[in-house]
Order: sequence, then C-alpha cells, then structure tokens
Amino acid sequence: MKKKRGKTTRRVSPVAGQTPVMPGRQVSPKSVRRDFAGALLFTLALLAAKSLTERTVFGEHVELMTYNLLQHRLLSTRPNEDLPVIIVDISDLETVSPPGGTGAPKVTSRVALQHLVQTMAEQWPRAIGIDIDFSPDPHGYVTPHDPEFFQFCLDLEAKTHVPIFLGVERSLTLPPDVWLGNEDYRELATSIVIPRDSKKMLRWIQIGESASRRPTMSAALAGTFQHSSYKLPEWLGWAVKHTAEKRLSGGMSVGEFLIDYSSLEALERERLRTKNPVVVSWANDQIMSRNS
Repeated sequence: MKKKRGKTTRRVSPVAGQTPVMPGRQVSPKSVRRDFAGALLFTLALLAAKSLTERTVFGEHVELMTYNLLQHRLLSTRPNEDLPVIIVDISDLETVSPPGGTGAPKVTSRVALQHLVQTMAEQWPRAIGIDIDFSPDPHGYVTPHDPEFFQFCLDLEAKTHVPIFLGVERSLTLPPDVWLGNEDYRELATSIVIPRDSKKMLRWIQIGESASRRPTMSAALAGTFQHSSYKLPEWLGWAVKHTAEKRLSGGMSVGEFLIDYSSLEALERERLRTKNPVVVSWANDQIMSRNS
C-alpha cells in the first residue's frame, strides 16, 4: 500500500501468462465506413490510371519493367527446378520430298515420325505434342501419308489414353474443323503460332464470334498436367487475370499470357537429342518421373 496526497492506491501485478489490458481508442462505425470509402476510391483511381496508361508508351514501359523484375526474381528462386516436361529434339529425323515438283522443301517423314510417337506413347506420358506444321497447303495435304498419320494418332489416343496434339499454322485463318483438312482430326489440331512480342504466348484462338475457342499447343499440353503446386489458390482467383483477350483482323481473337522463362535452361539441359525410338524407350524412367 502506498499513500499519495491522502488517497490510497493499490498496485496489482499481472497474473503470470496474462497480458495487461491497455485502454485503446474506440473506433466508431462512421470512421470505419469513411476508411473503407477512402480505400475503395483509391483502388478505383488506380484501376482508372492503369486503364488510361496501359495502352500508352509509358504504360508499356511500366509493364515491361514489371515483367523483367518478376522474371529476374523467378530465375533466382528456381534455376534447377525439376520440370514435368521433356523435349525430344527431332530436327535430325528423316525428311522426304513432298509431291509438287522440284524445289519444294522437304518435310519430316510421317513413317519415321509414327515409329517415334508409338514408342513415346508406350512410356505413358501425360501427353504428346508435335511441333510441326501439319496444315494442308493450297494443293491439299503436304504428303500423301498425312491422313494416315492423323488417323494413327487418333487410334493411338484411344488405345493408350495419351492425348496427342499436332501443330497447325498455315491454316489458322480457316475454321478449326479444317485446320488439318478434315473435321475428323479437329481434336488433334493446336496452334503453334508464336506472337512477335517475345514476352507473351497465346492460350487460345477464336475464329469469328460464334466459333469455339481452340487451345494452342502450350495450353493443351499444360491442361493435361493439373498438379496442386502449379495451381493458384482459390482465394486469389478474383485478383489474378490469367489471360488478356486481344482482337485481331479478320474476325480472329486470341488470348495472351506472359511467359515464364525461368525454366528455359533446365529444358535445354534435359532435352533428348535423338531420332532413335530405342533411345526414347531407354528414357522410360525419366518420362515416368515427370508423369507422377
């Protein structure tokens, strides 16, 4: 006990494990509403500024600076990541001269390609994508074996349940039903066109207003791999825009997304440089580990 100016006060020590309760400022509902309104107005102002500047030179510079900053951060955090994809380099695969006379460029042999795809499918990958333009030219199929190869891919899909995607570029301005010359092969056809903007890639292509959107090769392959570590948390879905829609001439629309180059070194290092189906079969353990 202690006396001070005739008054008696008592000092109470806090009980162990308890935090003394300190008097705080009372927050009125009116101030909460005022702060919320201020935050909302600030957010709207930022969105308006973004909308006004994103199509200007200044806005493009800001976007490029942000992209480069994020890319540098990704490169420094996961340079040796084990990727769920394997590239098989078929640049040296057998080529043949297509019908059409002398001077026509050679194309990849469909027979040699069939043997390689057969072996790849037997290793049970999640999907197979072939980065070759299989579009018909103005005279029809590039090789007489194209329809036979397309049907082989469909039959192999049905047998192994391994999706197969074939590249298309020349015929992209046509309806998707004829990207590979016949509507029977529609589900095999995916775009391999690359935008001029090196930091963006296409997710889908739409021809006309009523046509359905067809995925590009990259989107189709990525869609077969739904691993939890590569998914965005659901609670962040409202705040993230995966694809930006862009309208082109001729009634074509595309969906663009930014490219993450942080895995490029790993892709280069781990690619299979072979044209021999036997070598692909030897890589079974490597392919199966990516599929898990």
